[in-house]
Amino acid sequence: MKTFGEQLRYRRQQLGFTQEQIARKLDVTVRQYCRWETGETKISVYYLAKWIELSGTAYEDIHESLLLYGESEKLQ
Repeated sequence: MKTFGEQLRYRRQQLGFTQEQIARKLDVTVRQYCRWETGETKISVYYLAKWIELSGTAYEDIHESLLLYGESEKLQ
């Protein structure tokens, strides 16, 4: 099971997007998006929902990785 940040990166690469493209679609800075991928900062529920919609990833898959790695506290 991948960490949440690893899932962000993996899914982005699967979709063929750069970090810049995803950041633009989510209306955040590239730096902010990079921080989510590296696990440096927390992602808000708002942006998590936007990312799930954009990526077509099932919420259950993300939720499982957040719980497995104790990252659910990283949601603001």
